[in-house]
Amino acid sequence: MVTQAKLVVLNKRELENYLLSPRAIAKFIQLKHQLVGNKENKVVEIAEIEQAIDTCTEQLKDVAIERRVAKTSCPPIYLNRDAVLNSDAEISLIDKLKEEYNRQKQQLTQLEQKLETIVQEQTKLVESDWATKKRDLVPGDLLLDKVCQSFGVRFKKEKDSVRLASFMEKSEIDSEITEILDSFVEAIQ
Repeated sequence: MVTQAKLVVLNKRELENYLLSPRAIAKFIQLKHQLVGNKENKVVEIAEIEQAIDTCTEQLKDVAIERRVAKTSCPPIYLNRDAVLNSDAEISLIDKLKEEYNRQKQQLTQLEQKLETIVQEQTKLVESDWATKKRDLVPGDLLLDKVCQSFGVRFKKEKDSVRLASFMEKSEIDSEITEILDSFVEAIQ
């Protein structure tokens, strides 16, 4: 059997952005209070969660811009091994390496000179989508943690994402995710 891989680029920043169900978050917060031994069974209203999501999203706007700028302006640096190993045999290895290092320094200098433009471009992109997609643009794990903190608990991505997802009803799962899950089932059948 031949297995084919398929790359799917999601529309939201990260998987946690798909967990922003106020009803599920309310249940999750109740569970977290129980786990820390809080005997009070305070019910968190869905409207309170909605308000907290909106407030915390606004607080993370600059973070969304900063992360986009960092992604654009901090690319990985790879030295060109072929240029070092397969270039003119008359040039010493040290000179070839220095040449390659200088090439990388020039690229970094060019990138540094574009920083203001990169910040402006990324700010403009976030601003243009903010009104309709702000919950998709901010880091979902940070947003969930801020929302949870406003109700006296914390959200830890590594262990709490699954817990929160378990409280979601089928109707709350984004169609983008259900399509991916359905494709897994189809591939098995």
